[in-house]
Parts: sequence; structure tokens; C-alpha cells
Amino acid sequence: MVDHDSDKYQKLLLEFREVMHQSTWRLGWNFFFLFVGLLPLMYSFVWIIGPSNWELTLFHTPTLMLVGSFFSLFVVVALLVKIYRDNLKLDALKKQYLIQLNAIKPNLDKDKSQL
Repeated sequence: MVDHDSDKYQKLLLEFREVMHQSTWRLGWNFFFLFVGLLPLMYSFVWIIGPSNWELTLFHTPTLMLVGSFFSLFVVVALLVKIYRDNLKLDALKKQYLIQLNAIKPNLDKDKSQL
């Protein structure tokens, strides 16, 4: 009984650590893309049209920059919501694993004290 519960506990603990590792890396990359990857996005409107062609465009520069600002704000908010939802899913998964691990652990402690 001890070996079976111990093996089950170790297997579940390794699975828990692997899932947490992968999920935290995914959250870290999301933060990276949010804070570092948006710098090119903010200047993409200038790059697409070209600095010397601003006067030749149909829209004036302030209008394009306003559109670019709203688009960048939309992307930032969407990425923040995605990160928040991923974090909520990770918290729920963590609670589920900890409940399972804590359900097995008292059995291990009882069996060890009987030996």
C-alpha cells in the first residue's frame, strides 16, 4: 500500500511540476510579447507608409497616429485579458493538483507511522 501510494504521489508530483513549468513559461512569453513585442507595433504605421510619404497620404498624420494608438491600445488590452484568463486557468489547475496531492499525502504519513 505504501509503495503504490508513494509511486502515485511521486508520479502526480512530477506531472504537477511539469504542467506548472510549461504554463509559467507560456505566461512569461505572453508578458514578453506584450511589453517587448509591442514596440515594433507602435511604429509600424510610420514604417508601412514611410516617413517621407506622410504628406502624400490620404489621411493626415494625426489621424493615422490616432488610429495607430487605438489599435495598439486594443492589442494591449486583448493581450492583458488573455494573460489574465491564462493565469486564472493556471490557478484552477494548480488547486486541482494540490487537492489530489494532499489527498494522497495523509495516506503516506499514516503508513509511515505504522512502520
